[in-house]
Amino acid sequence: MNPPTIGGRDGEREAILEVAKFTLVAARTAPKTAGIDDILASVVYGPEKDTIADKMEKISEERMVEGFRRDAKNVRGSDAVILIGIRGSKSVGLNCGGCGFENCKQFDEQEKKLGVDFLGPTCIFKGLDLGIALGQQLR
Repeated sequence: MNPPTIGGRDGEREAILEVAKFTLVAARTAPKTAGIDDILASVVYGPEKDTIADKMEKISEERMVEGFRRDAKNVRGSDAVILIGIRGSKSVGLNCGGCGFENCKQFDEQEKKLGVDFLGPTCIFKGLDLGIALGQQLR
């Protein structure tokens, strides 16, 4: 009788998805300003992953930026993609002025507008929190 084995391409895919799940946990548990968790994270694979690549190719054509096409090819060639983002449209209440406003009240009252790729303005501390969450992946 042969012992059970995990191997081949299916085993590799399973391992990739398990590592991706651990990556989500690392992002979620990263330190955050004032303990406010506004991190958004998910793992995308299968047909949904290819939908992302399709959109990247469309952006490449619309903006004439070849990097999106190159990266779309990388997304297609991957078993999974980890998406990590942040809700940055609400302040943390530190009145630092990093957002370009005098205080957090002005920032919070400011109408948020969709730019080319994201909603802004953004609280700078949220951007820092995103950087820390991403940096957790490098340890």
